[in-house]
Amino acid sequence: MSYAYKVKLERLTGVIEQAGVWQPSLMHILSSDEMAGLFRQALIDIGWIESAGHLSLEVDGIRCELATKGTEIRAVISEEVYAEQTVIGDTDDSPTLKKARLSEGKKRQADKLEKVKEAEIRKVTEKLMSIEAKVKAQMDLASHQTHAKALEIKAGRLGEIKSTQTQVAEDGTLEVTIHVNLN
Repeated sequence: MSYAYKVKLERLTGVIEQAGVWQPSLMHILSSDEMAGLFRQALIDIGWIESAGHLSLEVDGIRCELATKGTEIRAVISEEVYAEQTVIGDTDDSPTLKKARLSEGKKRQADKLEKVKEAEIRKVTEKLMSIEAKVKAQMDLASHQTHAKALEIKAGRLGEIKSTQTQVAEDGTLEVTIHVNLN
């Protein structure tokens, strides 16, 4: 008499990781390092939090970080995924058949894990795409402030600043007027 049995394979796990990366296009008014420093300060001014040398901001539950050097903003989502598989056999199975059943079960489990990874990558990519507009809005605001401050610094290097006027037009463009007495 033979009996059927089930073998539950050990859970197979994997990790998926997706990143959103945004780079502002800053004008070269000052040196790259000076512009990066001004951009960093502008992000702090609009609410980014500094901790352990990193600047970060939560956008819809996703942590965005400014690189320690430069102006690249990254949001990384990492998720652990898993797949389980049960193998059914019979007590009358030969050792070779048992091995073959287990091997086939492991292959199916690996295939399941790949499908789960693909589905999770799609979800994570959608999450990153959903915050893109908000991250770009933060970047644009910080870029405007960076450019205005850089122009003021540059004008100050040319001579004595008599007056400064900054306006943001309805279309979002920034207009900076600086009157300078040249040395």
